[in-house]
Amino acid sequence: IVQYQSLATFCRLLRPGGELRLATDDPGYLRWMLVRATGRSDLCWLVRRPGDWRMRPVDWPQTRYEAKAIEEGRAPAFLRFHKPL
Repeated sequence: IVQYQSLATFCRLLRPGGELRLATDDPGYLRWMLVRATGRSDLCWLVRRPGDWRMRPVDWPQTRYEAKAIEEGRAPAFLRFHKPL
């Protein structure tokens, strides 16, 4: 789902100050998402330290896919981007 065109659509629909959240447990897809999302001038990655993307934020509900990944020994990553005001 994370493609240049879909990110352009998400950014067009996202209000200024709004947040886009992406998650994955696949290291290759994590790199894919980061390359595409961090390359946009209309998105700012909300990260200050490694724990910011390695730990699920408290207001981010766990999905069954995340639970399955953890159970199978895969570490999920949680990416948060915001659209500047």
